[in-house]
Amino acid sequence: MEESLVKATEYISVKQLPIIEDTLAELHRQIQSDLDSVRNLATTEENYKELKKVRADWNKKIDILEKLRKKVKAEIEAPYKQFERGPYAELITEMRDAVGQLDDGIKEVEDVLRAEKQTKLFEFYDQYRQVLGLDASIADPKRSGIKVGLSDTMKSLKEQAKAYLERIDSDLKMIDTLENRDEVLVEYRISLNATDAVRIVNERHKATEELRKRREAEEEAKKLREEQVAEIEDAIKEAETLSAPTVEAVIEEENEPIMFVAFKVYGTIGKLKELKAFLVDNGYQFENMEV
Repeated sequence: MEESLVKATEYISVKQLPIIEDTLAELHRQIQSDLDSVRNLATTEENYKELKKVRADWNKKIDILEKLRKKVKAEIEAPYKQFERGPYAELITEMRDAVGQLDDGIKEVEDVLRAEKQTKLFEFYDQYRQVLGLDASIADPKRSGIKVGLSDTMKSLKEQAKAYLERIDSDLKMIDTLENRDEVLVEYRISLNATDAVRIVNERHKATEELRKRREAEEEAKKLREEQVAEIEDAIKEAETLSAPTVEAVIEEENEPIMFVAFKVYGTIGKLKELKAFLVDNGYQFENMEV
């Protein structure tokens, strides 16, 4: 069977190649001048209709040639399509099905071999993890990203596991020296990336400090506003107390005799108007005197 398939031409061969006859080169020479004329046609509004007519004529010629080409192609492809739908289709399908069954069987075996190799790797991983004193929850082998392939040697896989665990051990020792180690450790457990964990915590502290300063500034501003309002209210109360006459003062003022005093006042018109307004507002009696 194998030797027979090597000599495939005994089962599949082309007995006669298609022979296509054409005189298109001659046709090309005959219409070359016509083609040149088409290319050199001036495109103006005056010959617009003529241009459309010429285009329609040449499209018809192109259509005729395309139909002939497609006819030749169909005649050539017909024997091939008949061959492809014949015994070849059934034979190739059965062969592929048989290979598919082999694929399934091989995959099952490979899965078993890969699982055995992974089990051995995880045993080594767990032993080395305990040697380093790492918590299993933070050094989960499933998070290591190590992919077990059939072509991978146990030596290379163990080296990957060893490097991964030693990196975690180094990260944890570094984190333990930090002031905010507990917060960093929480973030590190999520990402297993010491650089990102430190950055996240630092950014959080920076944001918290900025928020604290902003809140203190707002509280200080609020306190200052309250003090200013209180000062204004006190000033208003004091002014009202000073300006408001007591009952005794009102009675005393009503019982006092009205006196007369004369002044000569010099000033600008504006100042004199202000003085007159003051006298009127405060209930003084006065007369305008002729100068």
